[in-house]
Amino acid sequence: MRTLPKPTIGPAPRRPAGPSRSSRPPSAGSGRAVFRLALLGLLFAGLLVWPSPQIGAYLATQGYASPGDAIRAAADWAIRSAINIPEKLNALADPHAQHQYWQVGLGAGREDTNATGMRAEMDTRVPQRVADQTTNYFWVGAYLRDNSFIQVGYYVRWDDQSHAGWFYCTFHPDQSQGPCAYGDPGSAGGDTTQHTYTLASAKSASGGVTWRAEMDGTALGSFDWPAGDTGTFAPTIYAESSGFAPHSPDSHLGPVDFRSGILVRHAGAAEYVKAARQLVQYNFPNICPPYGLAPDGHGGTLIGSDEPCPDHFAPFG
Repeated sequence: MRTLPKPTIGPAPRRPAGPSRSSRPPSAGSGRAVFRLALLGLLFAGLLVWPSPQIGAYLATQGYASPGDAIRAAADWAIRSAINIPEKLNALADPHAQHQYWQVGLGAGREDTNATGMRAEMDTRVPQRVADQTTNYFWVGAYLRDNSFIQVGYYVRWDDQSHAGWFYCTFHPDQSQGPCAYGDPGSAGGDTTQHTYTLASAKSASGGVTWRAEMDGTALGSFDWPAGDTGTFAPTIYAESSGFAPHSPDSHLGPVDFRSGILVRHAGAAEYVKAARQLVQYNFPNICPPYGLAPDGHGGTLIGSDEPCPDHFAPFG
């Protein structure tokens, strides 16, 4: 996310950081990095020595319909990930590396691609310790089939750590910002209140696509958008510390209880269902500690500070 400068005094409400495409999380569709890299070099050899039914059965357990599907996914992941290699290698070399965006969360598996809606119930936690010139975010969102990005949730700013406000924001495939809106501080409720955030697409009157952002079933806003589903991507939930520049993890993120986990509405369906799988995601190797996640004891997930560090892309819950 991009943290905006502190606004000047005036009648307009303060606008917190909007999400930045440079901070976009790893997509659930790009998980199991070692598995996918191995596919690029070994699957063809496997086709020569491993009976086809066995290959098909194995790939099915990984969420792929066919060897071709797996190869295409691996190649797509490699292209999308290549631009992040220098920064990630630097983080591997320096466990104390600072980041502009510290992100921890869960991504749905390939079973929940082509989603037309995403939802998460999460607790509002205030006050939170928010480092100077940074913002804490908690959200549900996804890449869409055209590589654009959308999300909805709530924020806590460094200059008002006792109040949380809702937000939603969008980004085009070229990383330019699309429609975004931010509620006033306090609009996301008081401490320990529970709220459900939703993004859902529908056909517009013109025949295009309109996405609607909601909090507890009440519209926060809507926007026309080229893509109406996630394509090969899948929804995610995240806690995030966002700053103007690379910074240390001095903010205390929640932890926030994402009580529902990831809820998904599949193409052609009306109801939301819990993601078939949820995979642990960190945007850099040194995110955890201090930011991790743990079961909440009633089917949800605590995400934020001082939680355990399950393996990256490990199935969770």
